[in-house]
Amino acid sequence: MFRNVLCLIIAFSAAVSAPARAETINDFMPFVYDTTQPDVLRLEGEINSRTPLSLRLALGKYPEITTISLSSPGGQVMAALPTALDIRAAGLKTTIPAGGKCFSACSLMFFAGIERAAAGELGVHQVTAENAASGQFAVGDIIAVLDEFKVPSEVIVKMLQTLPSQMYVMDPAEMARLGLLGVMSAQGATNKDFAVATEQPVTQPVQPVTRPVTKPLQPITQPLQPVTPPVQESESGAPVCYVDDVRPPDAWLALRTEPSSRAGRQLQKLLPGQSFVMLGSQSGDWHLVRLPDGTTGWVSWQVSRWIRC
Repeated sequence: MFRNVLCLIIAFSAAVSAPARAETINDFMPFVYDTTQPDVLRLEGEINSRTPLSLRLALGKYPEITTISLSSPGGQVMAALPTALDIRAAGLKTTIPAGGKCFSACSLMFFAGIERAAAGELGVHQVTAENAASGQFAVGDIIAVLDEFKVPSEVIVKMLQTLPSQMYVMDPAEMARLGLLGVMSAQGATNKDFAVATEQPVTQPVQPVTRPVTKPLQPITQPLQPVTPPVQESESGAPVCYVDDVRPPDAWLALRTEPSSRAGRQLQKLLPGQSFVMLGSQSGDWHLVRLPDGTTGWVSWQVSRWIRC
């Protein structure tokens, strides 16, 4: 009898003293939580409609999370925007791990970090939309949020000038040059202590942090108001302008070979948000412009709202 009791005591002691087993939690996809890094929540995969809820659930269950590690090809912009706002409201850091790519909608979440670090790549481009109207709302929402995050205008211009089928990719050195890395203040990045992301093993228990959020975050119920992009100039000093406020039935601006709707062959349909350089030549209401890909042509500017510079 004594021997049986002694065996039970030894077995219980061994179970209590055994270290906790590392575990990967996949309950919050596309986020992944690894118990060996209790302060980090990883985004892996495409951003979808469930992403904002998944983030809130993960933060609620693991309050020790302080950093969002981002590796995603992008996804739904209208899911990334509220997720980014939640990241900023919760006072979280963002990082792109070595070998990671945070592209398209993922970049909005990266910009939300109160501290940003990167050892991987960041990519931006124009938003893809079902139609011109929804695209215009999306561009307005994105610019409003990026303005709140104090993202430099040079980055916004790169985003607006890169076609949806292409990607403007920044490495950590360019991100540092643009002021995207470090501790964020009201003016943007203020120091580079957090600029280079490292993947060091956790050597000390991570203490839970007190979040500045004192009540549940409310979802966005209506589109943010569009904000006019900052006025830019090309390398030659010519103004960079944008297609703006074109309305159905022709919610686009025609780029033609000649300053005439009859004689000029249509080269492209320029959608809202499309940027171009005004080259200075003018024929009546027609202006000669150059697109980011080098294409030149004529656009008609008969109504003041069609073009904004």
